[in-house]
Amino acid sequence: MKTRRTKILIAIAIGIVIVGAAIFLPGWFAWKAYLASIRPAHEFNAAQMPATPDYDDPSAWAVTPDSPGLSILTPDDLRPIAIEDTSADVFFVHPTTYFGKKNWNADIGNVIANQFLENLVVPSQTSVFNGCCRIFAPRYRQATLSVFVDPGPSGRLALQAAYGDVRNAFEHYMAADNDGRPFILASHSQGTLHAIRLLEEVIANAGYRGRMVAAYLPGFSLPEDKRNTTLDWLPLCAEDDSVRCLIAWDTYDKKGGPKRTTTRDEHYYADAKGGRWEPRRGKIGTCVNPLSWSPDLALAGKDRHKGATYIVLPGIGNFSLTPKLAPLAKNDISARCGKDGILYISTPSSPVYKIGMMAGKWYHNHDYNLFYANIRENAIVRVNAYLELE
Repeated sequence: MKTRRTKILIAIAIGIVIVGAAIFLPGWFAWKAYLASIRPAHEFNAAQMPATPDYDDPSAWAVTPDSPGLSILTPDDLRPIAIEDTSADVFFVHPTTYFGKKNWNADIGNVIANQFLENLVVPSQTSVFNGCCRIFAPRYRQATLSVFVDPGPSGRLALQAAYGDVRNAFEHYMAADNDGRPFILASHSQGTLHAIRLLEEVIANAGYRGRMVAAYLPGFSLPEDKRNTTLDWLPLCAEDDSVRCLIAWDTYDKKGGPKRTTTRDEHYYADAKGGRWEPRRGKIGTCVNPLSWSPDLALAGKDRHKGATYIVLPGIGNFSLTPKLAPLAKNDISARCGKDGILYISTPSSPVYKIGMMAGKWYHNHDYNLFYANIRENAIVRVNAYLELE
């Protein structure tokens, strides 16, 4: 008899196939219809928000040093560092894993959202930092997926509420757990939207910025206009061992690009009137090439690719009830930054990376695992470079 955990994992796998199929159906309309179907029927109402997370409660965290979950996974030829041997931390803000329409924001106890987070995001993204650091990844009342395709007043209020949780979690971590240690800020997708704002509103104005090793911010096209204004204190990482700097990229196949997408995602801009939201589409983004760790436009060849991986769910080829990471595929892709601030890569050899590919040949769901070994090694290099400065 299948266990409840097995059934949930099978449901997740089926969900991935369904979403992937929706993306590949002819035309934008099938995908748009799917997203319209998960838009909450009611408008945002603060009184209907799920309970505010209590970050003193361990259950409000997806990953901590005491409860690492699948963040300890690695491909076979890598090993996590022992917690007692770490000298730095990672504060990781996870991407969207809530696709519901019951509310604009997820309850942090939502079972399906947490299964996606714990069994897909944590092993394929968060685990990349287990070679250098203790990891802290809060749960938060994330906005539902539809806010990124059909923005409006309700979606913006949902994102505002989600950011409030991330800010509270970060301030709790700094007060209760950081203990003066250097830290990496890392994120993806919706998490990057909130992490950018965290840099602008909290880390920039507190005593935290000197302790930040680097910010890894893929998956939400950081606009150049922010780097020239609210983030002008934080330079791009120009070398593989640069510290107190930021890294960002959005991964597209070299045969695709954002001009072929219909995204309506927005960034928040603070102003004297209380803040405004502007579309990210059409803005020049930010690209630091995760093969060369440089923002220049030069092509980094496949010889610099240290390895991609992906989640192997229970089933064919994996008879355990636990997800695992596939062996590293090395020297598989080349990459270059475009003038538009987008990262363009050669087509990966494995068809696995077509699962979840979005319009415009956008490898959004694989921003981390396509460069898994490069990011892992680089985080170690940057932490060591930071420690040498002290």
